[in-house]
Amino acid sequence: MINRSTLLVFVVCALLTGCATTGYGMQGGRWVFVHPAGDSWTDTESDPIEGADISSFKLLSDSEYAADKNAVYYRGDKIPNAIPSSFRHFGGDYWSDASHVFFVNEELSGANPKTFSPLPIAPWSRDDKLCFRASSLVPSSDPKTFVAIDFHWAKDATHYYAYKFANVFIVPCDYSTMKVLSRSYAKDKDRVFWLGKEVVGADAATFEPVGCCMGKDKFRRYSGPEEFWMDKKARATN
Repeated sequence: MINRSTLLVFVVCALLTGCATTGYGMQGGRWVFVHPAGDSWTDTESDPIEGADISSFKLLSDSEYAADKNAVYYRGDKIPNAIPSSFRHFGGDYWSDASHVFFVNEELSGANPKTFSPLPIAPWSRDDKLCFRASSLVPSSDPKTFVAIDFHWAKDATHYYAYKFANVFIVPCDYSTMKVLSRSYAKDKDRVFWLGKEVVGADAATFEPVGCCMGKDKFRRYSGPEEFWMDKKARATN
């Protein structure tokens, strides 16, 4: 828990460095959450904590979190289902209480706080029955064999998984020949995949990633799951 003296020091330090502060404070006899105003580096605005119990309100180990006897707050908003009496920092971006696990302020539906464990490659995690990426459930996964490969890719004994646009997908690949090539691309003996989506027409035998977000085979270059737009445009005009 952070006391009010610590918060005052935090605010003073932020003022001395010329940056807008983020955190909780008292204004006009009520708790507020102070944060930068829009895109400003120096100006702040204060949002009242609606329904906060003043006598039991306390700051937690992260300046964006607080709790009172009735609720837990993230950046001034209540975290649904969080139990304040047992709410604690689990590690990294994870928090838990006696019955739930949270990623930042989102509940991992069905996660067991007694068996939950973040994996070495964030933000993948698992418990004894389920696997997750951030707060998203990994479909049809086996926690006993589940391993994270990198930020976008994971696998278990039967499936490869790819993360794209806040969702995790089963990759429809040939498991025995599947290889993750980069954070973006993977391939099996017949197909190339970009974040789980097949790159239609790509030659798997000669395909290789180029830099962080492009790839090429013996026929063409690719950006994401499509042919590189400049090459495609050039071909169309020839």
